[in-house]
Amino acid sequence: MEKTDRLYRNIRDWVTLDDLQADIHFVKENFILNDEAKSSEKFVHGIKVLMAKNYVDNLGEEASKGMLEKARQGLYPSYPPLGYLNERESRSIVPDPDRASLILKLFKAYATGRESYEALVLLAFQMGLRTRKGNKLSKSVIARTLDNLTYTGSFVWKGTTYPGKYEPIISRALFDQVQERINVVTHSNPKRHDHAFRGLVRCGTCGCMVTAQTAKQKYTYYHCTHGRGDCSEKAVREETLAEMLGEPLKGLELSQERIEWIMAQVQADDAEGHSQRTEERRRLERDKTDLEAKLDLIYEDKLTGTITKEFWKKKHEEYTSRLSWIQGEIQKLEQESGSDLASVERILELSQKAYSLYLARKPHEQRELLDILLLNTTLKDKTAKVELKETFGIIADGVKEDRDKIEAGEPILANNENWLPG
Repeated sequence: MEKTDRLYRNIRDWVTLDDLQADIHFVKENFILNDEAKSSEKFVHGIKVLMAKNYVDNLGEEASKGMLEKARQGLYPSYPPLGYLNERESRSIVPDPDRASLILKLFKAYATGRESYEALVLLAFQMGLRTRKGNKLSKSVIARTLDNLTYTGSFVWKGTTYPGKYEPIISRALFDQVQERINVVTHSNPKRHDHAFRGLVRCGTCGCMVTAQTAKQKYTYYHCTHGRGDCSEKAVREETLAEMLGEPLKGLELSQERIEWIMAQVQADDAEGHSQRTEERRRLERDKTDLEAKLDLIYEDKLTGTITKEFWKKKHEEYTSRLSWIQGEIQKLEQESGSDLASVERILELSQKAYSLYLARKPHEQRELLDILLLNTTLKDKTAKVELKETFGIIADGVKEDRDKIEAGEPILANNENWLPG
């Protein structure tokens, strides 16, 4: 392979190729990934894989920006809800001639106050209102439909309401009437207590989710939901569970020597990547200029009758197709951020402070931090087993390697390895 980010685009690819136990040669990086590679080289390789994933995530952010701009223009930016269809000419949505009137009937039926969600499921089935795949509408689909502002001609995108440039199916007055009834029904049911770690942990004995229960309005216990029958797993106090969940965060604090080494490696890759992208950009710009000149030339030849219309059409399609591809490649280079030093710095900063931040926070704030750091968590024999997300798992492995070297009296960075410039 030319280099790391040309092989991987996500962590799953990395795991798959690693399982093959093949020798992978990265030509421009002068590196061979195999069982004989040094642990330090594998560590840097892991960082590069994460940067490749960051590039893909960045493309997703750019796509999100494009949809946000579309929303600001009043154009619905996502897949149309049931009752609407996409229209290419207007780049917006239009009422579905087969379903729009049925959606209106659903809103009117619920607004009367006589129909429940169960009744609307039956009504929709009797009217012939189905999903686009032809399935029967469920209670959850009915609920989402009645709570969707899009049908009024306005829509919510990323928490902001935008006036749409498309035809509404229902009036705002009817929508508000339906919302009033939904609120009455919802508020008649008391909310459950909001426990910080609910939904984060699974039972290691039976695989069910771990839920929480407050006793004597003072103590909170976490236990298996027993969703698959009786389970022998015992309950644990919230304070004990919080302590166990935070324990792996201690292993994320890298030595300053290792941090400087990582940044030196990433900066070197960033500089090399920038140079390569600059040279590639120049080559593409030259090809673009040549093609534009050829397009001008064959157009003049067509006007003077030097070439036939058929030949001009053939070459014009060929040149414009190539030109479109070149422009796309130039745009990719502009979006490409190389190693993204800022992202690496943020990751390392969070890893350094993770445990101290965790200790200083309240349970709900601890949960927010754990959602960033943890991938899977199970509770078995009253002991939490925690798996970190890929990025922080790699860092934890690096920290363990450094600590093992220190205990063995070995230097973290060997003298015979030029890991740091100068």
